Amino acid sequence: MWKSNERPQRRGDGGPRGQGVGVSDTAIYQEIGARIRALRQKRNLTQKELAQWIGVPQNTVSRWETGAYQIAIHELQVLAALFGVPLSAMIEREGRG
Repeated sequence: MWKSNERPQRRGDGGPRGQGVGVSDTAIYQEIGARIRALRQKRNLTQKELAQWIGVPQNTVSRWETGAYQIAIHELQVLAALFGVPLSAMIEREGRG
């Protein structure tokens, strides 16, 4: 356990806020969003059609694709199954496959 004046370090966290190592959460969710968009477009689906398939509002799909919303893991699992790709394909960092 840590002392009351310490905080546990998250994986990839290099220390105090703003001094972490790696990529920001925003950049990660933007990458995931770009993958969602590419897979959707590859299957000739509109955002509205995809939203209807998975039961979310169209603006949610739009916000996932731009990285404005942080998509939950269970939603990624649904999308991966729908697109016929492994979950890892949705979340792996570019160039780190």
